[in-house]
Amino acid sequence: MYRVINTEGVCIILTSGESATGSRGKRQVPSVNSATYDVTEDCINDVEMYIESLLDRQQWALRMFDAYGKLPPNLLGGNINWFGSYDECLNVNVSTLNVTRFRLPFRGKYCRVGIEMPRGLLASLVLGVCLPSSCTDLDTKKLINAGLSYIPTNSTPTVKSVNCHNEKELDNLAIAAITFLVVLSAVIIMGTVYDSVGSIRKKKEDGGGKENESGILAKCLVSFSLKLNVSKFVSTTKSSGSLTAVHGVRFLSMGWVLLGHSFGSNLTTTGNFMDKTGEKIRSLDFMVLTNAYPSVDSFFALSGLLVAYLSLKEMKKRKGSLNWFMYYFHRFWRLTPPYMLFMFVFVALMAYTGNGPNWDGNQPGLNYCKSNWWKNLLYINNFFKRSESNCMAQTWYLANDMQFYIVSPLLFVPLYFSPILGGLACAAFLLATLLASALISAKYSMESNGIAGMVYGWHTEEYSAQYYERPYCRIGPYVIGVITGYILYRTECKIKLKKMYVILGWCIASICILSVFFGLYEYMHGNRISIEVDALYNSTHRIVWAIGLCWIIFASATGYGGFVNEFLSWQGWIPLSRLAYTTFLVHGVVISVHSKQQRVVNFYSDLELVTIFRESARRICPRGKSKKAEGSLCKTRWVERHACLESMLNMYEYIVTCLDAMSNPDAYRDVIGENWDWDRYSITTANGLKLSMRTFVNIVPLVVLCHSLEPVKSLAHKLQYRDSDIYYTYTRIDRVIEKVAEMRKNVDQIWEEWYTDIRKIANEVDTDESCPRITKMQRNRSNVPADTPGDNYKRTVAIPFLDKFMTQMQERFDRENVNIKALMQLVPEVFVSVNLENTETFAELIQQLMFWIKIYLPNMH
Repeated sequence: MYRVINTEGVCIILTSGESATGSRGKRQVPSVNSATYDVTEDCINDVEMYIESLLDRQQWALRMFDAYGKLPPNLLGGNINWFGSYDECLNVNVSTLNVTRFRLPFRGKYCRVGIEMPRGLLASLVLGVCLPSSCTDLDTKKLINAGLSYIPTNSTPTVKSVNCHNEKELDNLAIAAITFLVVLSAVIIMGTVYDSVGSIRKKKEDGGGKENESGILAKCLVSFSLKLNVSKFVSTTKSSGSLTAVHGVRFLSMGWVLLGHSFGSNLTTTGNFMDKTGEKIRSLDFMVLTNAYPSVDSFFALSGLLVAYLSLKEMKKRKGSLNWFMYYFHRFWRLTPPYMLFMFVFVALMAYTGNGPNWDGNQPGLNYCKSNWWKNLLYINNFFKRSESNCMAQTWYLANDMQFYIVSPLLFVPLYFSPILGGLACAAFLLATLLASALISAKYSMESNGIAGMVYGWHTEEYSAQYYERPYCRIGPYVIGVITGYILYRTECKIKLKKMYVILGWCIASICILSVFFGLYEYMHGNRISIEVDALYNSTHRIVWAIGLCWIIFASATGYGGFVNEFLSWQGWIPLSRLAYTTFLVHGVVISVHSKQQRVVNFYSDLELVTIFRESARRICPRGKSKKAEGSLCKTRWVERHACLESMLNMYEYIVTCLDAMSNPDAYRDVIGENWDWDRYSITTANGLKLSMRTFVNIVPLVVLCHSLEPVKSLAHKLQYRDSDIYYTYTRIDRVIEKVAEMRKNVDQIWEEWYTDIRKIANEVDTDESCPRITKMQRNRSNVPADTPGDNYKRTVAIPFLDKFMTQMQERFDRENVNIKALMQLVPEVFVSVNLENTETFAELIQQLMFWIKIYLPNMH
């Protein structure tokens, strides 16, 4: 016979040991819909024992159960990753326990299950489950499917993917990669030592003169020296005729790429990505991220500009010729070795670099690289769909850039011999890319922005495959760069322009850049434009962006850049820009490893002022009083707001000190040190908040509020408890109102105590006692006659607040106080305490309850 075992919403039908049928190694597990699931017998036995142990509340079984993903809040907002506890599951080791009923010991095995939901519900969700290690991925899929069949929906959810944690031993490829890295590290160490020892010896022998010639082997060894390479890397020496602004543009563009990829990689694993994506995609400031696609076009424009500028200068030296073999070989040799080396390390070791609930050791990119690495080596991987060749997805850019480099002589060589022929060649390329982009976009009804397309359901699968990664759709910025490089070559970066033309150029460049940045603002609000306008935007916006960017480089190189040129030509950009290529190669893997090792779901949020304050309090305030008080400021339940207000008043001096340190850090260098850096907005905000908190007129209402709410604190605390406490709390409402009325009656006496606290806080923050200014023409603010500031605030703040507070308390509670208390006596815990033997008490209770009976049961006899 069959037994149904149900736990955590997963029902599994197991056959008993006596009546099981089938082969020795398998046990048939039929589900409620009579489908047959072939699950290994070891898995069934261990799951059965796990559930029995769970019902017996054994510690190891409870830990496995606790490791399951649970139903979280904000499902409709995107909280669809129910990871559970990855580490808790793997730490379960039954073999270390005194358990004799198991056939074989086992460990906890964590599996990430992707579940396809029916239409009308969530699109999909990720569930973390913890099962015995004897269960395979296929077993897990069948067991979860059996459990999902119990969910009462018209269409049953199904498991679409299972990824279980399996210990993976190093394979031959991984061993080869580790060996290679060890050998490479040894060579680097030897080269560094040889270089350092050789330098010291030569300085002693010839007093720092010219070094003697070394052999080829020694030169090869020294080329791996950290000392030599680091010195070259950090060098900020500028060669004559170099375009110094390029370094700043390259580094900032790379930072833009990293920012966009970092945001996008973590977005779908956050617990509120649907809420925040819909909210942020509509904000103007967030266009920097949602419309970050032109960041790559900046590199295309830079590449075309430098290739044309440097190649034309070389052709001038050679009187119109180039060493074409070295032209292509140098490019291939400069880019390919680090490219292939990193791909080799990526393929061999990526599966061993991390773990976690979202980690996939056999991710598709690794398999693609193993079978399609030659496409990347030949720089043709961008001509294949990602479903066919998705090895290091970001390298589509490298393929495009190499292809543009190959065809670039068709652009700059005609320009060298004839500006007209070169101009026609560039115009032909621009026209071709405009037509190709527009026709492809119109054919597939592509969206203008990929993020907006995914959010609003406009996304087309062909956007990346047919448009975004294709060279004939992306060469436009490269051509603009070639034209700019040619102009700089012809003018030798020396050209005289009238001030009117310079202003006009900057205006046009600003319009170009800002129109690309913010031109899709309404589009991001869900107002999609026509297919024709989409096609126009897709075909032109990259070229428009390149025009604006190239003007900045042109103006900076020719002396019309002003402060922009000073910023972009800062020497610090030079070593940082040298990292751009290797950063581009590795950043995707680094971001992926960081994202996939998350143990819990993150919730995206903006930086709030309370975060700034907590960091400030930690660095500046004394460790004793402030540390204890700052924790209470984080409480958010409404019943704790009075306690938060008390904490704020206790820390008032420290808060103002922190804000003063933010706005005036030089006065606190001995405390905060040199690593104290805030952006301009934070400094301005801190200074404004500090001035507000040091205003006497703002301190008064805070203290009045704190003292006035004191009688209500115990009442609010009781209202958060069980029903019986709510009943007894209602009996105390009259007493609270009486206390407030007594405070109002004796306001002259209690005000002296309150005002003493006010002046104490004011003295702590160096604030002078003052009256509000006298008004003249204002209608909504009257002057109150008073002899002293204390009398003024008593009449304008304390008395009006107590009057209003007492009135509101009476309106809210006093009118139906008796009726509410009567209804609350039906709570069982209260009811059993009523003395029913006293006929007068019982009759009074019935009479009070008749109020509610007449309202809701008027026809009751």
